[in-house]
Amino acid sequence: MEADPEIDIDDFFPAMRATMTVGDDMYGIPYNVSTPLLYYNKNLFRESGLPLEIPDGKENLLALARRLTRYSPDGAIDTYGFWLTRWRWLFEAWVGRSGARIHNPERTEFTFNTPEVIETLRFAQSLVHEYRVAGYGSGAASGHTPFLQGRLGMMEYTTAGLISLITQAEENGIDMDVVPLPAFEEAYVPIGGAGFMMLDTGTEAEQQATWEFLKFINRPENQARFAVATGYMVSRRSALETDTWRNFIIDEPRAQVTYMQVNVAHPRPQLPFWDEIQQRLRDELSDVMYRDNGNF
Repeated sequence: MEADPEIDIDDFFPAMRATMTVGDDMYGIPYNVSTPLLYYNKNLFRESGLPLEIPDGKENLLALARRLTRYSPDGAIDTYGFWLTRWRWLFEAWVGRSGARIHNPERTEFTFNTPEVIETLRFAQSLVHEYRVAGYGSGAASGHTPFLQGRLGMMEYTTAGLISLITQAEENGIDMDVVPLPAFEEAYVPIGGAGFMMLDTGTEAEQQATWEFLKFINRPENQARFAVATGYMVSRRSALETDTWRNFIIDEPRAQVTYMQVNVAHPRPQLPFWDEIQQRLRDELSDVMYRDNGNF
């Protein structure tokens, strides 16, 4: 990259560049990058007499969810105020917003078992069980179904699903909007998605061909075309200056919202065994969220 004038490393957003960097070495090119957003149903906000805004703070989130929730005559939740998608990277978002982190800067110790995180998890659990204003789950039990049925006020979900959900919401008569994740103790979002790497194998000609391909798909115009088609973010600032992107956001300003939080975006834990850890966390957190005894 340093030897090729067509690629300016400084053109990549620093937070996104950090996802592919360990120490002082950059190991790849960030490409299909994403951050989570808060999606909300403006129809339900209007029906509940709420302003079309999502203020920061856990207590404000609870207040909105309580106003949005509706119950059937038998006491079951008919319309959910909020939905907690089964936690993996969104757990990292809640940890970060609570003012804590997954691990220490040296990557030698996990630090998510702190009072701040436990208090935040108790709050999340209370949304489901004590206050009964939120659902929890993913896959077939995710918030997408009630959201598209007009039975869910708010949910956290990746910007990578924005274009698809815009289409589905319109088909179902849902007036949907998105905002950056509300801050709790601080504003924080994890960076999802992936990137490209080329390995030091093959002939010199094959390596050069690989590099030409990586340059091609990462040209600003091509990054912009990919972002417009999918909802994923561009990783190069210059892609936001292309006519493709500028013309797109005239008609679809919601696509810009994810960039409003790029300065509080952080790489996910860069640990060789993180996938194993987060699988365990997912199971443990599901156990916590599906029970109502408050124990951790």
